[in-house]
Formats: sequence, C-alpha cells, structure tokens
Amino acid sequence: MVSRVKTIPPDRGDIMWITLDPTRGHEQAGRRPAVVLSKREFNRACGIALIIPITSKHKGYSNEVPIATKKIKGSALTSHLRAIDWKSRHAEFIDTCPREALREIQDMCAVYISGE
Repeated sequence: MVSRVKTIPPDRGDIMWITLDPTRGHEQAGRRPAVVLSKREFNRACGIALIIPITSKHKGYSNEVPIATKKIKGSALTSHLRAIDWKSRHAEFIDTCPREALREIQDMCAVYISGE
C-alpha cells in the first residue's frame, strides 16, 4: 500500500492519521484518526485541512457520530472541529468515511457554524 503522507492532499471524507499535539485544555491530543471535511482543492491550495478527530470511546454525547469502517471504529467528535496543517502534522490516509456518517458530521458542524 502506498502511503499518502505529504504527497497527496487529503480530500473530504478521507480518514487520516493526524498528530494533534501540541494541544491545550480539553482539545483531543496525540496521534489519532480524523475525518477530513474540506475539499482537496482547498487543502492543496492552503496547506490546511478542516478535520474532526475520532476517538475510540463512545460516550453517547450528542456531538458524537459513530464511525465504522474495516480499519477504524470509533466516534467523530464534531465539537472538536479544527484546522490543521496536514503536511506538518504528518497526515496519512487510512480509509474513507461512510457517506451517511460524513453527511451527519457535516450537518452537525453546519449547525455549530450557523447558530441555528
């Protein structure tokens, strides 16, 4: 399998290994999977990707979206939306997020941003 580290910009729906340190307070830390929300064109042009970290624990909070693929099982923490420099944080492709889960993540983030 070819690693997509630092070569191909991530695309919307990609699940990537990302190193999130350094962090502050309640932010998700460490190397963990994350769902990419921004399109490849944006990520390529800016060197930045919008991501949602995935945790292996499911606590049943309203901000969690279950993710289950052949390689990743966990919960996307939609309230932890952040922008990251995908090259310097060593983004590495793992899998693709299921469409329904991606749609639910995007819908939840849209509510946070629009305030509705």
